[in-house]
Amino acid sequence: MGKIYSHDQVQNRIDAIVVGSGGNSPSYSETLTSPKYMVATLIGCTLSLLQQLSGINIVMFYSSTILTSLHMRATLITALVGVVNCISVFPTIILFKKFGRKTLLWVFSFAISASLIGLGVCLIVAAQWKEKYHEDNAIC
Repeated sequence: MGKIYSHDQVQNRIDAIVVGSGGNSPSYSETLTSPKYMVATLIGCTLSLLQQLSGINIVMFYSSTILTSLHMRATLITALVGVVNCISVFPTIILFKKFGRKTLLWVFSFAISASLIGLGVCLIVAAQWKEKYHEDNAIC
């Protein structure tokens, strides 16, 4: 903090932290039922639910199964998905500073939805291709 703020600002921030941490934490029942905390808890739980349902977990877990039609080893596919996931964090940091959380949340939620719909359509077409032509190497 000393590198970012002046000495007076550092002391003011430390005092604010000390004063703010002196209060009692709400109980779980109070967090879920008290109007003071209920909205923040509901928003936090909804964001966590949306994160889990966004589909990236499925893509990460089943990437080797989903992308075997590319004739690559499962370990290489999983590594590529992990690298893309890791690299995509850096542009997000830049965009986060420029546009803010709420805008990025909406834009990327729609982008994730569109990419998952595209992946689903691709898998359906590949399955129909396999069924129609009895081939094991249908590529979408």
